[in-house]
Amino acid sequence: MRRKEVNKGKGRGLVGVKQQDYSEDSDSSSSSPVRAPCRIFRSQESVTSSLISSDPNFQAIHDAFLIQLLLILLLALGKDSYSAGKLYLNMSLFTAGFGSMSDIATFIIIEICLHAWVLLIHPLLNVWRKTRTVGGCCGIIDVLTMILYVAYNSISFACTVYIIVNATLPHLLNLVIGVEQFRMFMKNYSFVRENAYKVLYPWSKDDKTGPAVWYEGQMSPKVGSFRQYIYFLFCPTLLYRDHYPRKNSIDWSFVLTSGIKFLLALWSSVFILKNIIFPPSLKQGDLVNTLLMCLVLAFVIKFIAHTAILNAYLNMMAELMGFADRQFFSEWWTCTTYSSYYRKWNLLVHDWIHSYVYLDLKKIFGKKLAVYCTLLVSSIVHEYLLSAGTGFVLPIVTVLFAGVGAFFYVLKPLSTRRASNLFFLSSMNIGVSIILFFLVTEYAARHYCTINDNTFKTLFQPQMFSCYRKFNSLDSIPLAGDSQYNVTDTQYV
Repeated sequence: MRRKEVNKGKGRGLVGVKQQDYSEDSDSSSSSPVRAPCRIFRSQESVTSSLISSDPNFQAIHDAFLIQLLLILLLALGKDSYSAGKLYLNMSLFTAGFGSMSDIATFIIIEICLHAWVLLIHPLLNVWRKTRTVGGCCGIIDVLTMILYVAYNSISFACTVYIIVNATLPHLLNLVIGVEQFRMFMKNYSFVRENAYKVLYPWSKDDKTGPAVWYEGQMSPKVGSFRQYIYFLFCPTLLYRDHYPRKNSIDWSFVLTSGIKFLLALWSSVFILKNIIFPPSLKQGDLVNTLLMCLVLAFVIKFIAHTAILNAYLNMMAELMGFADRQFFSEWWTCTTYSSYYRKWNLLVHDWIHSYVYLDLKKIFGKKLAVYCTLLVSSIVHEYLLSAGTGFVLPIVTVLFAGVGAFFYVLKPLSTRRASNLFFLSSMNIGVSIILFFLVTEYAARHYCTINDNTFKTLFQPQMFSCYRKFNSLDSIPLAGDSQYNVTDTQYV
């Protein structure tokens, strides 16, 4: 019943469709400028859910994948129980990432502050809307409001970076804080952009052109209410609309199974990283083994993480919020070019970047330069979030994503579709493996070789090379008077 309900109404196909659904009408009224086609939300399931319900072969593959994740959990249970001499599961895989109760309390306070801060956008937008025409000074008020908005988001970024660098919270909590802060920035920016357009270029729902047609009834002429803003902050999309396709009821069994899939996939990723990939030391043999394991398992971890976040977690949140458009990604594994992969693998972020970064840059720089600038901005954001989650800055993602990735972006497909897809999957696997290897090695270096003069500058200085030399030199254990490094034998948790 749940699947039938989601597919009701006006919608597009779920498999083999375009990765976006934009309205075709780009005509405008005389009072508003021409805008690019708008993203239209439809009532539809995710690609994975649709394939599971329609193709028994894919359903069998999906079930086999879940069984493998369950076997990883049972492997951990058996290993820990054998070591402890009783039935036991070492939960430090999760608890170590959350830290102490004091760390969790600090994290909760920070989250409350972030949510309270983003709520200020709605009253500030209404103050601007009501005062901009007072005394005929709308131009000055518009400029001052824009400066205030830039300062508002700058303070948010600055405070988040300060907290991540100085609060000494566990890296997992820092990663969540960084993701949440950037998610809220993208949310409030979309809310401001879409509603500021209503104020600057008023329109009527009875118009035959312009926004009344562009959004197909998903946007009203009035500025969004506080209730609509609250819903937007928590529903799984980054594009604001006054109205979304909704479900009338919550399927709690679906919420439960999605939550279990999310936790199982998350557990499996961490287990593989800690027990198989993370090097026991920075000796040459251990690093060679880590590199080989990355080549074999990096793509597996990427697929598991993709399943955990973009499928299980977002579907769970969509069900809880009654959000009916579940197309969070498209069939990226069938891609033959990187240009199609960048558009398909994460539709939430792609829709936001396409609407507010690429289209704006295209008006200024043209299509080709806008594409590269978009890739560069996206890589910097990924670098920022990875730095929050690891505790150091290693621009390997920028080099591969905006460097090598930009070259692959314009690369034409090979002679056959299968050959192009094999090249894409192989090169993607190598790229993900390189990123994972460097991140894991640098993290291990900072764990095994403690930096005594730890300053802000050391966040940007790779430590893997010096730590590697210390582990592989004849006198691998440093002298007691070594003022910079101290090689430790503690195990990673």
